[in-house]
Amino acid sequence: MPDMLANDDAEQLRRQRADARGGQTLIKALSLLEAVADGCRDLEGVARRTGISRSTAHRLMSFLAQRRYLRHAPRDGYCLGPKLISLGFKAHRELHLPGVARPWLEALAAATTDTVHLAVLDARDVVYIDKVMGSRGLQMASDIGARFPAQFTALGKSMVALLPRDEWASHFFDLPKRTEHSIDAFERFAADLEETRVRGYAVDQEENELGIRCLAAAIRGPDGWPVAGVSVSGAAMFQTVKRMEQIAPLVMNTAERIAGELGWADA
Repeated sequence: MPDMLANDDAEQLRRQRADARGGQTLIKALSLLEAVADGCRDLEGVARRTGISRSTAHRLMSFLAQRRYLRHAPRDGYCLGPKLISLGFKAHRELHLPGVARPWLEALAAATTDTVHLAVLDARDVVYIDKVMGSRGLQMASDIGARFPAQFTALGKSMVALLPRDEWASHFFDLPKRTEHSIDAFERFAADLEETRVRGYAVDQEENELGIRCLAAAIRGPDGWPVAGVSVSGAAMFQTVKRMEQIAPLVMNTAERIAGELGWADA
């Protein structure tokens, strides 16, 4: 019995060591792919960039080329292979903004106890594409698919503010005020957008719906431009200026995390 236990322990140790070596090999292979993606084209440059020995880099890159994750041409050196392009397109098709964002929206709603929205900018409007109710049970006029003028919402202003300034006027219209607090002059709208740029988030002081205050942060795409926005909305009696300042970092962090999940964080 002792010999059998010793043999089992030795076999388990062997498997653990093999798994560790396999994990290290995988990490090295991924490092090589990232180096090529960053512009390293020759073996010497890739080895120097990754800190992997030339012989190991050559062996792994040859294997990756055989599997079509890399491509090698005598003149051009190494570049990403067709297998990665195929996988990239599949990954892109499977990315669905509401699905990726949903866990982060739920976490934000739980942390703030307020209603959370996800929206995109469509011409002069914001369109709500997801909504998570807060635990306060506050009923709002928003539903998934609802549209509101961007100039009256924190979500709209958070996205428009990141566009070039010469495009701001194209997102402001002579519309009837939704509430007595709605911004009805472009000069005030532009000043609000400038403040939004500085602090990193936009606010809606009962401009879209009486009794409701919101703050929102934009989700940046791979080119740095806004592709969506996330907001927290609550009753004005609870959403004081001080409280909005306290939860603003949570909203901005949520926007950044969603961008990161979509692979846009580095951009």
